[in-house]
Amino acid sequence: MIELVGWICLVISLILMLYHNYMYTNYDEAYKYIKRKYGDRLSKIELPSKEVHFNYGQKFSHYTAGFAGFLIILNLLHGE
Repeated sequence: MIELVGWICLVISLILMLYHNYMYTNYDEAYKYIKRKYGDRLSKIELPSKEVHFNYGQKFSHYTAGFAGFLIILNLLHGE
């Protein structure tokens, strides 16, 4: 059961890392599209900055590495 939770957390952190890295690298194009699509409805919403996406991308890359390491250790312990 703990291994299943580890895999779920690994997949979620990997997806979030990829999302934030994509938003960081394509910030201008992505927010230009969002502003064009939603227009006036965005006036009440504060969009995250490019630095925020960079920081979250770094944070989730560390989480991804941590969960991968955790699963490797569990696999090594389970194999014995």
